[in-house]
Amino acid sequence: MKEQFDALTDQLSILTLYGISALGTKLCVYTYDSVAGTLEPDSIERDPRRVRDRVPAARWNLDVMTPDGE
Repeated sequence: MKEQFDALTDQLSILTLYGISALGTKLCVYTYDSVAGTLEPDSIERDPRRVRDRVPAARWNLDVMTPDGE
């Protein structure tokens, strides 16, 4: 997701850009602050020697099938 936001930074005319990552019915909402240049939640650096997923499953904390995810 970080690479996608980085590609858009020069073109932004808004203060906050939102991105969504979906896995099934679960969503993770990303927020990019164009003034500070920060992305939340933080990106997780890749390990150049290992192939494994280190992103916590709790990031996808909104479920579109529940009232909170509407």
